[in-house]
Amino acid sequence: MLKFILGRAGCGKTDEIYNRLCGISDKAMLIVPDQFVFEAERIIAERTDEKADNITVTGFSALADKLLRRYSKRNSYADDTAKHIIMQE
Repeated sequence: MLKFILGRAGCGKTDEIYNRLCGISDKAMLIVPDQFVFEAERIIAERTDEKADNITVTGFSALADKLLRRYSKRNSYADDTAKHIIMQE
């Protein structure tokens, strides 16, 4: 189930998310910007005494990569020509 927590800045949205995540026993996924993955994992580990095997923290890029690898029929996202162009710029 997808849940949205809305509110103005400084009203405790982030704490509410961590509190809800740490209080459930079902599998859960927290999707955060790539630069916050380590921090989110650290906070969850601290709040659950490192017993949160049911919570997965992932960044947007890692999630996109995982989905493309799982559901894409291509082995590579860019063909040789595209790779060559990117390397020259």
